[in-house]
Amino acid sequence: MDAAVGTEQVAHPQGEASILVIESAGSVSVIKAWL
Repeated sequence: MDAAVGTEQVAHPQGEASILVIESAGSVSVIKAWL
């Protein structure tokens, strides 16, 4: 799951887009880590 989320972040480095993708995956903690 984390690996997939990381890949999505690289594909969407716009911040908001990344957060939306992460929320869809349910990894809110990853958002805080990235911020």
